[in-house]
Amino acid sequence: MKLSEVTTDIVMAHCGCSDDESRELIEIYSPAAKKYVADYTSCTAEQLDEYDDIPYAFLCIACEMYSNRSMTVDVDRLNPLAKSILDLRCRSFIA
Repeated sequence: MKLSEVTTDIVMAHCGCSDDESRELIEIYSPAAKKYVADYTSCTAEQLDEYDDIPYAFLCIACEMYSNRSMTVDVDRLNPLAKSILDLRCRSFIA
């Protein structure tokens, strides 16, 4: 599956939510998570669609945004698997 094919329903299923309030939040977090993935990797949307593992990293990040809505969190690290996927696809030397 390509990142551009990941729907709100897929993100909601990954996050384990199904109500309308959650849908509204997911619709806010999904573009932010896609932007995070693109900025982290310095890839365009078209380039991100070339990798089958990017949707998983995106889902992890979107779910993290949904699950941790407060300003402070106990864990300040990115999901290790999502981070390694993004690192593999990173086109920037800054990451």
